[in-house]
Amino acid sequence: MKQDDHQRKNSLLRACLKSYFLSFLSPIIPRLCLSVFTFAQPFLINTTVSFVGQEKPDGNFGRGLIGAWALVYLGIAISNSIFQYHNLRFATRLRGGLVALIYQQAINTREADTGDITAVALMGTDVERIHMSMSVFHLLWSSLLDIIIASWLLGLQLSLACLAPIILVLVFIAAMSKISMATNTAQKRWIEKIQERLRVTTTMLSEMKAVKMLGLTQVMSNTVQNLRTDEIETSKSFRKLLALSPINLAPIVTFGIYVVISVYWKNDTLLPAQAFTSIALISLLTTPVVAFIQILPMVVQSLACFDRIQDFCNYGSSRKTEDKPVNPSSSSTQTTSPAQKEPQGLPKSSHSSQEPVLSFSGESFGWKEEQTLLHDINVQIQPNAVTTIVGPVGSGKSNLLSAMLGNMIRTSPMTKKCRDERVGSEEIAYCSQTPWLENGTIRQNILGVSAYEEKWYDTVTLACGLEPDFQALHMGDFTLVGSQGGNLSGGQKQRIALARAVYARKRIVILDDIFSGMDARTAHHVSTCLIGRDGLLRRLRASVIIATHSPVWVKWWSESNSSNANQNVGYFMGIYALFGVLGTLSSSIAAWFAFIDIISNTALKLHSDLLRTTVSATFAFFSKIDNGEILNRFSEDMQLLDMDLPSNLLNYTSTGVTILAKVIILVVFSQYLGATLPFLCAILYFLQRFYLQTSRQVRLLGIEAKAPLYTHFSESVAGVATIRAFGWQEQYQERNYEHVDESQRPSYTQGCIQAWLTFVLNLIVAVLAVILVVIVVTWHHKFSAGSVGVSLVMIIGFSEVLARLIQSWTKLESSIGAVARVRRFVSDTETEPAAGRVTSPMNWPRAGAVTFSDVVASYGSDSSPVLKKLSLAVEGGQHVAICGRSGSGKTSLIMTLLQMTDMKEGMIDIDGVDVSTLLQSELRACINVIPQDPFLMPGSVRFNLNPYGNNLDDNRLIQALERVGVWSLVQDQGGLDAEMNVNAWSAGQKQLLCLARAMLRRSNILILDEAMSSETEAVMQDIVDSDFKGCTVLAVMHRLKHVTHYDKVALLGDGKLLEFDDPESLISGETQFAEMFKMKAN
Repeated sequence: MKQDDHQRKNSLLRACLKSYFLSFLSPIIPRLCLSVFTFAQPFLINTTVSFVGQEKPDGNFGRGLIGAWALVYLGIAISNSIFQYHNLRFATRLRGGLVALIYQQAINTREADTGDITAVALMGTDVERIHMSMSVFHLLWSSLLDIIIASWLLGLQLSLACLAPIILVLVFIAAMSKISMATNTAQKRWIEKIQERLRVTTTMLSEMKAVKMLGLTQVMSNTVQNLRTDEIETSKSFRKLLALSPINLAPIVTFGIYVVISVYWKNDTLLPAQAFTSIALISLLTTPVVAFIQILPMVVQSLACFDRIQDFCNYGSSRKTEDKPVNPSSSSTQTTSPAQKEPQGLPKSSHSSQEPVLSFSGESFGWKEEQTLLHDINVQIQPNAVTTIVGPVGSGKSNLLSAMLGNMIRTSPMTKKCRDERVGSEEIAYCSQTPWLENGTIRQNILGVSAYEEKWYDTVTLACGLEPDFQALHMGDFTLVGSQGGNLSGGQKQRIALARAVYARKRIVILDDIFSGMDARTAHHVSTCLIGRDGLLRRLRASVIIATHSPVWVKWWSESNSSNANQNVGYFMGIYALFGVLGTLSSSIAAWFAFIDIISNTALKLHSDLLRTTVSATFAFFSKIDNGEILNRFSEDMQLLDMDLPSNLLNYTSTGVTILAKVIILVVFSQYLGATLPFLCAILYFLQRFYLQTSRQVRLLGIEAKAPLYTHFSESVAGVATIRAFGWQEQYQERNYEHVDESQRPSYTQGCIQAWLTFVLNLIVAVLAVILVVIVVTWHHKFSAGSVGVSLVMIIGFSEVLARLIQSWTKLESSIGAVARVRRFVSDTETEPAAGRVTSPMNWPRAGAVTFSDVVASYGSDSSPVLKKLSLAVEGGQHVAICGRSGSGKTSLIMTLLQMTDMKEGMIDIDGVDVSTLLQSELRACINVIPQDPFLMPGSVRFNLNPYGNNLDDNRLIQALERVGVWSLVQDQGGLDAEMNVNAWSAGQKQLLCLARAMLRRSNILILDEAMSSETEAVMQDIVDSDFKGCTVLAVMHRLKHVTHYDKVALLGDGKLLEFDDPESLISGETQFAEMFKMKAN
């Protein structure tokens, strides 16, 4: 059983190796060739030192030595480059495949099966760690092979003394295996903390509008920064294990044991040829030991990353047989081809029979297997008909639609297929209650993956009431919607999402309370043009399923007939050991200092600066930049700061000291070689200049290429329900493949440039070695065997050290680049002005009087005004309904009041205080806001009710929850301190929870930004009337059923105040509001 579990645990790794088998095996032959050429060096050193020790050496033999040295180093250069190339190809292909796999799983996973692992964190952290470890994986087995060969060759030189390094290697491997296990556990805890921070950060970035409106910027900033602090503290155990790694003791102990055995025990004389050959072998032995010790933890850690990705892929997928709709060949062609032939989109019915297109028979569903929310559901959806799903708040309407879309888990025994056999997922169009839009143009969002057909496009946009919006927008339907649709009003977002559903021409259209964000006139126009007697969906003969709360719509739909020397040996060995121990201690201290002290403080400070700038950025900034780009600063740049910066700094410093030592020794023991140093330095200077410049440009391209991938990932995860409902998974996967390819190209090019650098440096060292041997062979009488031996030993690995120096500088520069990017983001981001602004007065506002005086505002300096010379006076305590069609400026009015727009002219004062003189955070902290889309934060119910940290006892919290009618739901989910399961809350229940939060945070001004859906309107209105009596209420509303509860009505149009009076006067007179009200009433 344990073996089976282990096999299942590593199934993803085995699948990857099987998929890329030839690519995985391709580096083996060049790496074996590299080992052959590498271990030829000690023999050449032995022969060369022996040659110099002869009184009359053979000239022809000397020339042969020169050729042999040239052949060996040329072989090293070529085989190493080929090895690196094939390693790069394998690692790159593996990364691309894993990213594609994670994305495929993410968009095919039901909301109920998402678990606690986020796709973006897996792609940004785990995949990169796997890529790094797999790119050096072949060095693991090749290091073991080199250790065995070096030990055997050392045995030929020293007999039993060769046991010393073998025993040492075994001890180090055993020790590092234990350290690797501990490191793996520590890293796993660290990554879990990273994922938690990124999850909360992603939520904050995607809901920045609500965060700002609610005055929660400091709360969310503190929450994310606390998670960052916890993350850094958790990472310290992992960092300590890295800093205390004893790899630098390897060469000291090995050579020490060798001298003791060979000199004191065997009483042998150390001849120069034997000594330097042995030293070279020890060097070739310790190098793979160090490499093995360094790589083993990386590979072990990558296994944990494979496990996390596999766990993510093992969550329930919508492609399970019982939940996947069957798609016979007949239905696919019949459904799409007629629509393609007729631009107007009016195909003949593709479902001629009268059998239900979708049915449930005694089915039960829930978001968890142990929790059933829908019990014994019996539903039959008839073809070519409009079916309405009605019920009160929390009754399960949205859950039923989720079950129909296959997003919920079936908790009842399998009795029937979830959908009828003739219904495929590609035949469903879906428009959710909270519209999902991508950061593109309006047209791109409406088309989705469909081709553009002008006549059909015009027909749909006209039916969805978007033509007036296109005319009002400067760029028309080429206007960018912004991140999360931030450039549009709620109603506009809803109608664009609706137009996407209609344009797709699907057999089944599922709509979740779509009319709640529309004004009466627009709603009437859309409903008539889509589901009226001659409506577009009726003419398409689509089966329409609509969840709603309002019985008025039931009436309308029913009318239309229904989505790495013997003397003084002890003395010299003691000094050698002392240097080694001091080196080990100093490197460990340096590593501890870098990994623990410097980075802990630096990482926290930079993250704090980045976070502070993000939350204080203007709202317009978020509409101009992709959230993926900002998320990249919080994920990839933070990873570079946390791990890469200290390790690269240590590598660069130690490598630089090593090269300096090697050069000094070469010059001291081989003076003639010193004449080549100026030329060598010049070549290296121009080489590094060319390499660094090219590498820097490619690296910057790589950073830019990753942003679209992150954006596409995050947007797709946010809109997974819509993508799955439309059956667009394949098309979105194709888009992801394109983004992955684009993001891989700079990375692959960077690897090729590094392979080229290694090849050129190997050639330079080959030339250096040949020159040294030529000098030694030509003027051999001027050299001692010892000096030649020292010089040749120094040549071994010189190219590798040179390459490591340049590459470590490049990586260090890349890590420093992360610091520069964060600093640049902090300095270049347009933040909300704070200079000259003050805190709010004590107990302000008291009365709540709000006055707008000739206000002109826009969402940016380069955008057209959304408010035009608007003047409005609201007395303290008045309840004012703000009405108007979608895009008329209602939400813009509220956002300008909250200082979230660019106010160009005019003034807004509250109780005589000019709001433009106050700090934005202070202003918003004094005003109660319930946003259009309910905003709930990751955390407990208690935290969501009281995120401001006010002194509120449990009784007050419970009373508020009881008042809005959701206390029983909170109890069922574990009480106030239970983690919120957002999926278990309907949209209406989320609104009620937000209302409870507003009730607990009392203010004399309450703003409702289209906060009442059709299913919660009555309950929320009743609470607003009674619990907020005496408070100034500004309510943006579309439905006018309760407009008479308000003291005043402000009708807006095109950013201007058209009418302002009490509702009775406006309704009874010949006003535009009267027409709107009467249309709604009818």
